[in-house]
Amino acid sequence: MAEAMKDAVKAAWEGEDPHPALEAAGQAGADGIRAYIDSHIPPPNSPVTVHGGWVYNRKARKCVYVHGKGFDKPLFDTGALYNAFDYELEE
Repeated sequence: MAEAMKDAVKAAWEGEDPHPALEAAGQAGADGIRAYIDSHIPPPNSPVTVHGGWVYNRKARKCVYVHGKGFDKPLFDTGALYNAFDYELEE
């Protein structure tokens, strides 16, 4: 990702289109996250995540009830986490 960003800066500096290098940087970042997920490091689910419960909302400065997801399977097993990472170039 760093190499692609370096190429984007170089292209922009030389008056060329940096978008191909920025696309490559975004893809490298998304692929890096997916590779980390694929390394099978199990992310633990907290009991509140699974069953729900009361948590303290620091911004609102009060306790709020959150509904659990109802199962203990990590999101990467369902594919939801894996497919959630993407990138977008905006001008």
